[in-house]
This record gives sequence, C-alpha cells and structure tokens, in this order.
Amino acid sequence: WDLIGAHADSSTCFLGDRGYFDGALPFFVEALCAQFIIRVPVKLFTKAQEFVQSGRQQCEIELPAPSDIREQLEDCGVVFDKDRPLAVRLIRVELNTGEIEVLMTNLRDTKLYPVEEFARIYHLRWGIEESYKSFKCKLEVENWSGKTVASVEQDFHAGVLNLNLVTSIAFLLQP
Repeated sequence: WDLIGAHADSSTCFLGDRGYFDGALPFFVEALCAQFIIRVPVKLFTKAQEFVQSGRQQCEIELPAPSDIREQLEDCGVVFDKDRPLAVRLIRVELNTGEIEVLMTNLRDTKLYPVEEFARIYHLRWGIEESYKSFKCKLEVENWSGKTVASVEQDFHAGVLNLNLVTSIAFLLQP
C-alpha cells in the first residue's frame, strides 16, 4: 500500500493483472485520485461472471465497500463515505484463443476512453510480465544462496546483471 500511495496522483494509471486484484485496491487507488485498469479473476468475481454471460462489451457497475475493506483502508489512512459505492466500468477483452478477459477500470468516460483501446493498453504489460517470469523462473531469483541480507542482495544484483548480459548478447546476435 505504501508503494502505491507514494506513486499515485491524478496522472497515474495503475495497470494490474488478475493476481493483483484485491477487493480493496480499486477503493484505495480511487481515494488517491489515481486511475486503474485491473484484470479481474472472472471465476472469483460474481459481477464479472454476470457481465461475461451478458455478452456485452462494457458496462458500469457499483461496488459497495464491505466493512473489512473499509477497516483495511482506514488503517492506511484512507477515509471515504461508506454509503457511496465505487462506480467502475467492466470491459470485455476477447483473446485470439477465444478466452474472455474482464478488465475493471475507473476510466468511465467512453468517449475519452473507447472500449477498443483497452485490449491494446492491457497488452502493453505483457513484456513486463515476461521479464518477471524470466527473472523468477530462469534465474531462480527467489532461490538465495544465503540467509543474510547481504547475500540476498548480492544474489539479486548478480541475477539482474546476468539477465542484462544475456539480453545484451542475444540482442547483438539478432540479424
């Protein structure tokens, strides 16, 4: 929460995958006057299931803040009107495979933010996701050689250096 709070302002738009979906996150980002586009896990989110079944491209829904989310946010210093639900827009993104993804956003102006742009914007994060996967899987960055802070930092920085060297060499070998 601190990291999001430190980087949020009215010009910020957070782009998150379904693994980052948390019931409190949309409320938190909205309270910081920032924007968000988050892929929601359809199987775990009833309103997203209903939206997918409707066949529509987009819709607006309201999310009431449950008491546990309100408490969590109040612990972070975020105070909001508990009687005012959060208005969000759900957007259908159909992949080439036929799979349907649902994005939730507080960018509700359909003229300023047309539905066709969301698939392209969401796809921009794919390179970053692949970099994380390489970092975690290929370099086994979470497999530390020691238990001290210094050894973990050394392993981390060696992994970053290694990944950068491999990427540079691979780039140079491209025709």
